[in-house]
Amino acid sequence: MMLPRRTVAPFAALLVALGCSANPDTAYTPPSDGAVVDRAPTLDATTDAGPRADVASRTDVSASDAAAVLMGACDPAARPQRAGCVCAPRTTTPCYPGAVAQVNVGVCRAGTARCNAQGEFGLWAACMGAVGPSPERCDGVDNNCDGRVDDGCACRPGTSEACYGGAAATRGVGLCRVGARVCVAGAGGVGSTWGACAGQVLPAREVCNGLDDDCNGRVDDGVGCTCVAGMTRSCYSGLMGTQGVGPCRGGTQACLAGGTGWATCVGERTPSAELCNMIDDDCNGRVDDNPACTPPSATCPAPITGRAGTAVTLDATTSAGASCRWSVVTRPAGAGAEGTFGDPMRCDTTFSSVIVGTYTVRLEATDAMGRTVVCMTTITLTGQGLRVELSWTTTGDLDLHMLHPMAPAWFSSPLDCYYANTMPTWDGAVGTSPRLDVDNVTAMGPENIRIDAPAAGATYRVGVHAYSRVDAGAPSTVRIYCGNTTMALRSFTRTVTSRATAADNDMWLIADVTMNAAGGCTIAPLDRVVRAADARAAR
Repeated sequence: MMLPRRTVAPFAALLVALGCSANPDTAYTPPSDGAVVDRAPTLDATTDAGPRADVASRTDVSASDAAAVLMGACDPAARPQRAGCVCAPRTTTPCYPGAVAQVNVGVCRAGTARCNAQGEFGLWAACMGAVGPSPERCDGVDNNCDGRVDDGCACRPGTSEACYGGAAATRGVGLCRVGARVCVAGAGGVGSTWGACAGQVLPAREVCNGLDDDCNGRVDDGVGCTCVAGMTRSCYSGLMGTQGVGPCRGGTQACLAGGTGWATCVGERTPSAELCNMIDDDCNGRVDDNPACTPPSATCPAPITGRAGTAVTLDATTSAGASCRWSVVTRPAGAGAEGTFGDPMRCDTTFSSVIVGTYTVRLEATDAMGRTVVCMTTITLTGQGLRVELSWTTTGDLDLHMLHPMAPAWFSSPLDCYYANTMPTWDGAVGTSPRLDVDNVTAMGPENIRIDAPAAGATYRVGVHAYSRVDAGAPSTVRIYCGNTTMALRSFTRTVTSRATAADNDMWLIADVTMNAAGGCTIAPLDRVVRAADARAAR
């Protein structure tokens, strides 16, 4: 504020006496000798009285802060014993919270102090806008204002450079490779150092591996290498001309650790004494060329035809003392693992399957010396009456169903033949009643329903229910046989699916089969899918 005219002259004289600027609107120009002012006490803002008693306890950055140096506002040489330095209102002066020698060095800059007064005179307020020193950071700037940029810094944090701790002559030779190291800032961002060299490959002891480990420009030098460690090669220690004849085969040798030699030949088979075993043991190109060898004999029965679901007899002839073992070689499509022997270890046994088609069976006869001989035959199983077979190509459980002509709906007992009603009695006789021979609950089937003597003129409905675990869909095939035949009269294929709710599972309505008096039939395709819940309410 402006001072009353009557007080200006005395106040100006007072400022001059104290060494302060007499111009209230102009900052004082610092003396050439760089003199500074001591901390000034704080005046009472209400009474403009002298220094307060609590000045020594103040810690805020203001005109009373010992660290804030007023440059040029007062001349301590003019009045070295004064307790403070008054100033004219609205005047300003440069100030700095540190050694004046730091000003304009590095980042350090002076600030400005303004005169605080509510009367004719006042004291300097806080030093505003000054930039003082801080710990040196590695940022290309003189942060601590000592005239040196990035002193204490080995590098710029975050930068990287190539590094190599081996002899210069080995750098880039053989396996040796240069790495990289990254500059890391010190604690609190002060200072920096180079981190460890990562990724470098230094010279190592030479070993037999086909590489220059010690990086001297020579591979496997000075270690007496016969071979390269880890290398393998073919080997054979039998007589020349026998390798590849009969069972004789070469093996493999591995290079010993250190590359000093080759290990034993592993896996080879060399000639041995000829045994009566149908093998050319001595690898001379002749099997069992020993007068004592008389191979066993076996004769299988001629091809056999029977009815599916009925056992047929197998009676083989073998040399005296030979043991027998039967096995199934091939089965009809969709038969799965169906087809069993009464006793597969007897030369005379039986075979049965509920699935129509031709099976190839094999007999292996073995004599007391372990010599074997093999024979094979075929078994053809035909249908009878009405037969329906189901197979699928995934895991999961599908169920085959057959409805009686009078059945009101699916899943109705006893007029629906399925897994829960496998042997119902229809029309008062066994021959006219269906049988579920196989219920497969795991994968692929088969399942089979048959009526050996179906009623002439009767119409039976066939369906498949996606019971469970076929959420991704199961590609399925149904074959229908009528009469004494090995060929399906009709085949149907469709993918059926189980759902999150059982009521929504697929029920595949396949066909209506009408039997005639001659044992044949006519098939009327339905081939549509409904919900399982709907199938329980209707045909």
